[in-house]
Amino acid sequence: MKKILFFLILSIISNSLSAQDQELNLFKNILLKGDSITKVEMDTIQLFKVANKLDKKHPSQYFDEMANYLNEEKFNEAAFLFYLGRMRYRYYNSANPKY
Repeated sequence: MKKILFFLILSIISNSLSAQDQELNLFKNILLKGDSITKVEMDTIQLFKVANKLDKKHPSQYFDEMANYLNEEKFNEAAFLFYLGRMRYRYYNSANPKY
């Protein structure tokens, strides 16, 4: 049930919001106030190391790494990488309009 709810929330967010600040605020509110997520436990040190490695690669790599976290059922980390990858893709496409 948590997986379905998680993907439903992500699809609603990704389709309905366009501003990055609004997306981040909504994501933070979901994590803080969601009834199925009462305590957020993330290994932020390891996650930031992964994000730093991905910083030098194509933005699609964020989604590949997100899939690995989903397979391990680490949904908070996967959501973080989803949003980070989405923002990186927007920047990448705006910086490379002929991409």
